[in-house]
Amino acid sequence: MEHASELSPLSHQGYMDGLTGKEPKNNLSYRGSEYDEGWLIGDQDRVAGVVAPKYLGHSYESELPVKKGMEIIIPKGVTIRTIYHGTRVNPRSYKIRVNHVLGGSVGYKVGGSDFVKPTVPEVRWAGKGGYWSSVDLNQVLEANGLQ
Repeated sequence: MEHASELSPLSHQGYMDGLTGKEPKNNLSYRGSEYDEGWLIGDQDRVAGVVAPKYLGHSYESELPVKKGMEIIIPKGVTIRTIYHGTRVNPRSYKIRVNHVLGGSVGYKVGGSDFVKPTVPEVRWAGKGGYWSSVDLNQVLEANGLQ
């Protein structure tokens, strides 16, 4: 099976290459190309101190270390998003059962100029009161021995 990033728009491939400090690919990089535009935005982010997490952009569920039904630890200090409570920093570590994993999204161009940056995969569970809660998959890996 192909990795999800191999099926991504050229602007996403360029962004990821720029963000990770790779040189532009000669066969894709030319003035005005989507790849080149993505690479320039990724390079700007890298220079500004943005570090690419292990999982960024779309990943197939089979590629991710966290699966539906697993019990995992949500560590103290990570950022949790909930539908009802908004975004908050987790005050203590606790265990949850994963309901599902969202695979993240690739970066892409909207219209002729705007670039939407890629998102990370997220772990989702039913939190207090049954409201959906989610956390960046990258933030729970170490606490669960899933590096």
